[in-house]
Amino acid sequence: MITDTQNKSTLNPDVIIIPASRPEKHRCGLKGRRSIRVAAYCRVSTGDESQHTSYTMQKNFYTSMIKNKKGWRFANIYADEAISGTSRTNRKEFNRMIQDALGGKFDYIITKSISRFARNTIDTLDCVRQLKQLEPPVGIYFEKENIDTLDAAGELILTILSALAQDESRSISENIRWSLHKNFQSGKPQINLGRMLGYDKGENNKWVINKEQADIVRYIFTSFEKGMAANKIASELNAAHKYTVQGNIWRADSVYTVLQNEKYVGDLEMQKTVTENFLTHRSVENNGTEPKYYIKDHHSPIIDRELWEKVQELIKQSRTSNSSKRGAKASVFYNLYYIDRKGTEKNLARMMYKRTAAGYTDERALTEEEKPHFKESYSYAYPVWRGKDGKSNITLCECAIEQSFMEMLYYIKKNPSYICDKFINIYKNIHTNKEEYSVYDKPKLIEMQISHLEGIYKHSEDDVQKSNIKLRISGLKEELKAAEGGIYSENEMQNNFKLFMEYIDALPEHNEAGDSLCIYGIDKSQGNNYDYIPFDKLIYMKFIKKGIVIGDNIYYMTTFGAEIKSIGNLRKLNDFIGYKKTIDNKVQTITSPWQIYNNKIQYTRTKIK
Repeated sequence: MITDTQNKSTLNPDVIIIPASRPEKHRCGLKGRRSIRVAAYCRVSTGDESQHTSYTMQKNFYTSMIKNKKGWRFANIYADEAISGTSRTNRKEFNRMIQDALGGKFDYIITKSISRFARNTIDTLDCVRQLKQLEPPVGIYFEKENIDTLDAAGELILTILSALAQDESRSISENIRWSLHKNFQSGKPQINLGRMLGYDKGENNKWVINKEQADIVRYIFTSFEKGMAANKIASELNAAHKYTVQGNIWRADSVYTVLQNEKYVGDLEMQKTVTENFLTHRSVENNGTEPKYYIKDHHSPIIDRELWEKVQELIKQSRTSNSSKRGAKASVFYNLYYIDRKGTEKNLARMMYKRTAAGYTDERALTEEEKPHFKESYSYAYPVWRGKDGKSNITLCECAIEQSFMEMLYYIKKNPSYICDKFINIYKNIHTNKEEYSVYDKPKLIEMQISHLEGIYKHSEDDVQKSNIKLRISGLKEELKAAEGGIYSENEMQNNFKLFMEYIDALPEHNEAGDSLCIYGIDKSQGNNYDYIPFDKLIYMKFIKKGIVIGDNIYYMTTFGAEIKSIGNLRKLNDFIGYKKTIDNKVQTITSPWQIYNNKIQYTRTKIK
């Protein structure tokens, strides 16, 4: 049958019209329905006392309203306290309510206003449409605005009002940001000391040092300064049942968070992070998008400024050297070189060697019943530095490099004139006057190196060493030709030398047991009763520009211009048997090579076929 509104001339005679058999159900609104299941949603966005009262009142009001309304049945009440409405992410009750609605547990949601429901237009409309498309649909009634989402005009009005609610949230966010900036400018921080290790809040908001927690902070800083890796510090703290302020285990990243927190030196930096936008509320690092505010000596420090600066320098240099280097070059010894047959400097490469832990056994060992059926082995890994020059190889154990470097530092400590005379000699020879300040230049420094190597060559009786030195001199002469005469500050040279000598003077003179250190190459003791000295990574990174391996020796070029030499770099693991070392917090004698690194012993067993 053709209706009056249809033009017969526009109809295709081949098209058969099938009339609708199930007309769309009339979706009347909340006021026109009876015997419906109603749920309520309440929310407040802050946790202060006044908002808590509002939160409680909302719950009580809607519970009573629904239960006393004729034709309504109380389905449930959902309430989020102290949660922002700009995002659904942390609104557990809201998300549970939507899931229950999709599961058909009620017919309507009633809430105070659009802003209580959500301050995000997209979230509001998305939920409304999702629930409206259900069969039967679930409606939402906003009491303040008198909007029923199942009414025909409801969505248009809702879109407009939701956008206004979102803009109101943006305005509130900007006001809060302005208030924070004013507080920062007046020196009022927004710090929750309950979430910070080492400090408690005292009277008048004063920062009070928590002694037990402060000891953990000091341990982290002093251990890192001595060269202990962050992951090792974390494992030591966990083993001692010392946890973070939130009660979590320590990890390398949480150790670095402590090491880089200026509050432990008594300073305060404000606005390190900013809120990405008012909808997500996600905090991101402030990389210059907002101003930062810094107060020096704001509160009592846990560590002294000297230690703080040493640790920051160590972190900085470590990241600088590791940022563009991988594998072997991530080690502090990435700047070690050898000289090939053509006189070219080449980097040594770091490799891991595997060795059987002879004589080691533990609870994993085979039982007498298992021995006929399995083979077992204990092994450990240790790092070496290698270079290849034709058919000959250069191989240095990393423990030998570290030990030789430390022995060299202690030689300087006991014989300061050795390095002082060198520095004075260099300073006198390369010191010139230009304009209004003194300078020394790169070509003269290279000439000093050549002169020094020529002296070694003259007195050497080792043919291989002489050959390597000759090639090194040849390479330096080529470098001298290409040098552009880069100028360096005289003050920088003096300051680096002064700081180096301060570090040398601060080296401990006793081992962990309180005994005077006995050092190879210095003390004339019987046997191998020497101390295995913990490696000071900071001194190496701060003052060593490069090292040239020539036979058993490494010649280090320092940041203050002087060249210093370590010996004993070709020692093998077995050469350190008999040395004294701290093992399990006790000074013990090294009886097996695997004890040098304190590495975990790997255990393998294979079935005998």
